[in-house]
Amino acid sequence: MTHTILVATSKSDLGSCLSSSIQDLGWAVVGPCRSNAQALDCLDAEAVDAAILDILLEDGSAFQLAAALHRAATPLVFFATFDPHRKLIHAEFPDRPGACRAAQLVDLLRAFGRADSV
Repeated sequence: MTHTILVATSKSDLGSCLSSSIQDLGWAVVGPCRSNAQALDCLDAEAVDAAILDILLEDGSAFQLAAALHRAATPLVFFATFDPHRKLIHAEFPDRPGACRAAQLVDLLRAFGRADSV
């Protein structure tokens, strides 16, 4: 069974690299999406098993997108550098993990319990 992961980041090089790495693992990727609006449109068109979100997207924080994913019970992990102690993430989503950009892909996947398939 192929897993599908939504990737959302405003940084095109980061989104491309992350998406390629996920695809190299044999997983499908939705995105990379650069904004909440684009990601929400993608979610309307395609179901995802999990999401990796940069904390800041082109149209603001990814918290709007994260809230929609949370309501749909979709596992997610934040991927951010400017919130190293996860204060912003934990204030909005205390039960969601965060990771820094230096993390390995497998660390991100483990954060939402999907690394067993890697």
